[in-house]
Amino acid sequence: LLNDEEFCMQWIQYRSSMHWGPSRIKLELKYKGIPDSLIQEKMDLIDSATQENNALILAKKCWNKYRTSDNIQSCRQKVIQALVRKGFSWDSARDACRQAEKEE
Repeated sequence: LLNDEEFCMQWIQYRSSMHWGPSRIKLELKYKGIPDSLIQEKMDLIDSATQENNALILAKKCWNKYRTSDNIQSCRQKVIQALVRKGFSWDSARDACRQAEKEE
């Protein structure tokens, strides 16, 4: 049998390394039968700067992918939607999109 705490932490680290957002990670762990209290405890260990960095990396990748469209507003919407699908909040997705656009 696996230790739930160990599994939870490994899963969070693995998904964070793939630039997934906290909401998506929490949902997956919940589906796997991990208690909410344990999920929250382990998610609190993840640095918010790491989550912001993951959002920015993903935003830059998406920005380069969708930048070819002529409409800049459409590009912004697609980037934000991609980040939300990966589990980031609307606010963090919007901030990451703005920052990716500025750096471009």
